[in-house]
Amino acid sequence: MGALATLSLLLALRAAGVAGALLSPDFLFLDGELLPDGFSYGCGTSAYQIEGAWNEDGKVESVWDHFAHDKGKGHIAGDQTGDLAMDFRHTYKKDLPLFRRALGINLYDFTIAWTRVQTADGKPNQRGIEFYRDMMKTAAEHGMQTSCTLYHWDLPQRLQDKYHRWISKGNITRDFRDYAELAYNALGDLCDTWVTMNEPHSFCSEGYGPDTESAPGYAGPIDLTYQCMHNALLAHSAAVQLFREKKAQGKVRGKIGIKLDGSPGVPLNSSSQADIEAVTKNNDFGIGWVAGPITSGDYPPVMRTAMGDTLPKFTEQEKALLKGSYDFIGFDAYTSQWVTPTKGKCVSDSDAWPSCIDSFDARPRSNQLIGRPTGSSWNFQQDTTVYDGLKYLHERWGAKELIVGENGMAGLNETQLPINQFVRDADRIEWYRSTLLNVKRALHDGIPLTGFVPWSCISNLEWSSGYYNDFGLIRAKPGRNQTRTPKQSAAYLKGVLTRGNSIEPYNFVHQEL
Repeated sequence: MGALATLSLLLALRAAGVAGALLSPDFLFLDGELLPDGFSYGCGTSAYQIEGAWNEDGKVESVWDHFAHDKGKGHIAGDQTGDLAMDFRHTYKKDLPLFRRALGINLYDFTIAWTRVQTADGKPNQRGIEFYRDMMKTAAEHGMQTSCTLYHWDLPQRLQDKYHRWISKGNITRDFRDYAELAYNALGDLCDTWVTMNEPHSFCSEGYGPDTESAPGYAGPIDLTYQCMHNALLAHSAAVQLFREKKAQGKVRGKIGIKLDGSPGVPLNSSSQADIEAVTKNNDFGIGWVAGPITSGDYPPVMRTAMGDTLPKFTEQEKALLKGSYDFIGFDAYTSQWVTPTKGKCVSDSDAWPSCIDSFDARPRSNQLIGRPTGSSWNFQQDTTVYDGLKYLHERWGAKELIVGENGMAGLNETQLPINQFVRDADRIEWYRSTLLNVKRALHDGIPLTGFVPWSCISNLEWSSGYYNDFGLIRAKPGRNQTRTPKQSAAYLKGVLTRGNSIEPYNFVHQEL
């Protein structure tokens, strides 16, 4: 029986009310074909970006609270903050059923605020823990599993003040492991999947070193960036080791992984062997910076060759703990970049060092963009990004299980539009059409892809861009108890992934909830 015939039979049986495990309401489809058993479709959020209630429940200050409150420094556009954000802390009982209803998701992917569950003296904060427990129970009551990320950039400010934690080897590994143990003990009976941290590449390269546009804004030489990543990887492996010990004791369940980011390279000149080789080098320095250590136990050889003693070294014991320290890898897939080897000398004080690769959003001379522009200056719809990143992780590092951990876009000038135009987001539908074609290609090519998590469930504080860039599939203004309005892109994803609609959004009609 062909896929379409199978789909027709399943839908007919479901409509007739036939029950049973094989006719679960959570069948997932892609272009009319059933997705593999166990495939997850969710949407993602992070604590600082949506929760608000920044000083409630006994929550203590994070580096992002501190950064945002340092007014007049241009840290966040318009001096906006996450103090109220989308008020999710108070609206989750309404928001979670809406996420399920609007998108058809079977997974809610969220992050725990370290500063909400741990007191200033390092003890469990029961009020914060109870919020997450009740939130996770609410998700389960509405048919969603939960994926719990331990760290999405909101380090307790007290640790930054005391030891500049992510660049303090030993201290951060111990503190992160202690925090992970607290979270496992408090939430391990409810959480279905764990993620140690989100995008260490981003929080290290933007938070520590020469280009500090994110919290904590700890400026200095590029060595700080690499030390931050080194320590983040050690903290990750410590949290994974502890998870596996607790799972063996029956105290946690499910799987654990990490989410990494990076922009796959596209050769500036597809006929140039040097440019083709630059793609692998670009990917090793970006995506492989995390993927190498967690799969092989060390950084990609090209990094060690280029950087020598400047690149921190792992001990043999650390390598052993890092190697295989994941059950899955989430690739946070956004954009790609043209790449070519740097012309002339590439020395330690040059902009292109240490990769010695020049990258571009637009081709020199012709100004041809790498993809369709979006509302974010760094993000372009390049139609092979998702596939290229997944293929690289699978073929270069032997990744045994992959998910699309984040994927999304903000529309050009979207937040300036009236709400009736804002929610008619044809550009976002086109973005996700491209993404789903990549997912389909990856599955057909045998890449072990087991999940897709669009970013984000709802409007949020887009870090230094404030609320001016909206990645949400559901629109909400910042502030207390604001109206939520699903966008057409939410209905598009629900139609394709839960109703078997074609990826091609021809004659798309928005269905009201």
